[in-house]
Amino acid sequence: MLPALGDWPSRASLPQHVPIWYSLASAYLSADDDDQAVAWLRRITESTTEHIYWPIPYVRSFYFPGKIHENRGEMDKAHASTTSASWTSGKTATSIVRGWKRLWPGFELTCSALLG
Repeated sequence: MLPALGDWPSRASLPQHVPIWYSLASAYLSADDDDQAVAWLRRITESTTEHIYWPIPYVRSFYFPGKIHENRGEMDKAHASTTSASWTSGKTATSIVRGWKRLWPGFELTCSALLG
């Protein structure tokens, strides 16, 4: 059950860590330092309320570690990373959804069941 609308923290009251962590992860990805990138992305996925106002970096923080593990041939880790979040549509998520479909054959059926 979600909290009442007035009980949600305001964006200004939350630490602004997510965009910083995501920027650091992106820089490490660009520098081909996958281990450091995954470490910063993990901070986002493990955050509590900090990611509420940063949905795109939050969803991508599940996708990119999965992609890294896929490139290394670690399909179990890739599957575990990408199945932790649900995202089924949106222009910015097209490649993410395509990647999930490749890693998780039942992706569309599961999302349909979850989303009604």
